[in-house]
Amino acid sequence: MEAAFAELPLALFTTLAPMGAGAFIALALAFFTTTFTDDQVKKIDRMTLIPLVVVLVGFAASFFHLASPLHAAGVFAGIGSSPLSNEILVGSLFVVLALVYVILALAGKLSGGARKGFVAVVAVAAAVFVCFTGMAYMMETIASWNSPLVVVQLLGFALLGGMPLGTLVLGAPEFIRPDLVFDEEIESARADGARVLLAALAGEFAGFQDRLSEAEPIAAIIISDPLREDAAECIRFFQENEVDIKIISGDNPKTVSALARQAGVRGAQHCVDASLLQSDEEIEEAILNHSVIGRASPQQKHKMILTLQQRGHKVAMTGDGVNDVLALKDADVSIAMGNGSDAAKQISQFVVINGELSTLAEVVKEGRLDTNNVTRSASMYYLKTIYTILISLIILVLNIPYPFIPFQMTLLDNFVAGFPSFMILFERNIERQKESIGRHALRYSLPNALAIVMAVIAVHLIGTQAGLNQHEVFTILYFSTSLLSIHMIYRIYSPLNWYRALVLVLDVIGFILASLLFYDWLQLAEMSVTLAGYIVIIVIAGFILASIIAHLVNRYLDRNPQVKPKKVIMRQTMPAEK
Repeated sequence: MEAAFAELPLALFTTLAPMGAGAFIALALAFFTTTFTDDQVKKIDRMTLIPLVVVLVGFAASFFHLASPLHAAGVFAGIGSSPLSNEILVGSLFVVLALVYVILALAGKLSGGARKGFVAVVAVAAAVFVCFTGMAYMMETIASWNSPLVVVQLLGFALLGGMPLGTLVLGAPEFIRPDLVFDEEIESARADGARVLLAALAGEFAGFQDRLSEAEPIAAIIISDPLREDAAECIRFFQENEVDIKIISGDNPKTVSALARQAGVRGAQHCVDASLLQSDEEIEEAILNHSVIGRASPQQKHKMILTLQQRGHKVAMTGDGVNDVLALKDADVSIAMGNGSDAAKQISQFVVINGELSTLAEVVKEGRLDTNNVTRSASMYYLKTIYTILISLIILVLNIPYPFIPFQMTLLDNFVAGFPSFMILFERNIERQKESIGRHALRYSLPNALAIVMAVIAVHLIGTQAGLNQHEVFTILYFSTSLLSIHMIYRIYSPLNWYRALVLVLDVIGFILASLLFYDWLQLAEMSVTLAGYIVIIVIAGFILASIIAHLVNRYLDRNPQVKPKKVIMRQTMPAEK
């Protein structure tokens, strides 16, 4: 314990002296980058007493760390060879210069040019002093300290520690000094999509948040925020596909509106200032009726997501910051950018690693491709499923033999479902899905399946009356079922393009060749005019019946449309190059 207290003066010196030096460095940077009014300069001069006192306290503490304070002058004996002596010499020079500067400044003896020159000299002396302090700690006896990084670390500490001695506030002007009126240049830049930040001096660090209205403005910082090259294209894709785009940002409404207009967001000229929204009703009205909202808090974003979902919308949200976590968590689809915060990426369902907005459109296209292919392929397989189940029930009721043999069903599967559904996978259909798989099957599979079932019943009746043998019945049903199935494929493929037409022709040719090649294996009777006539009659009747059923089904489905929630994509901010 005694040893710890013995080193306390050294700890105070090493902490306080560099902090004060860092404050003088920051002061010099402020004077060289900003033009102050006379009143502002007077306030700054008075505040300069704070870092000066801190420096003096630090040096006073170092005095008591010496083994014999009365022999303190002996530290100068090692100048040039002792890092400690060099530190004290440079530090003493800095203290003298800082003291003289503060006295002259408070006395009003420094003009603009003289002030900049003098404060520059003080800042250089402060930086050199901090560097020499770091060099004094580069000891060979402690390996971790024997590195130039010690100097860099101490210099960084001096700058970070010195700034709070006269707090510099940086943020949105409307939150720091809402009463300020900017000139036309700044307002024009904001209207063009630039972000404007205000730098102001808020006095002592303690409780500065409560004194923001008293902060002295130093400078307005204009940050250009250009759109990503693919932003407009991405937004255009979604809007063309009936997806509502909502831009929700914490930035100034004017800035957000300007960027949204550049991106082509509909209704971007009308931007809502969320900071003025007081009630939940006002928040709901804003998100339902406007596309661009600025100054939105994390809680407001959360409420906006819930409002859209309660109105039946499916919401996809992109975000990259910690303040988006609440909204991302509640969204139906949450998407984080690869350069976003860890919190946003961990809570999101998808992370766009490359950070390119065009990736979102490509994901949607690939999803549509898979969905469309699965939907059309499923309808081809549903055909056999439906008529097989119905025929099985019929033969159980009527107590008749199953009208197909396994090899016939295998060949039908290959050319009715297998080949067409496989070839359709190679077509890049990225159109928006119009309806679910079930409704698609009702439109296309059910009419032809019922026509096939009616054909089975008709052939059974004809065969009983005309005395047809089993092979003749197989022949009529095999070709009738095949043609009615191909008719369904034609309906699914419509409207035809060159690729679909080619696949359909190849499918028919393949079916004919396979049937001729395996004619005996199929246990079919020799084709005759009578059998051909039966096939033609049943197929024509099947086409008519399938068309009638399809008309009735389409009429029913059109009158009872599928309730599909409207898609909404929300962005926490405009896509911009960082």
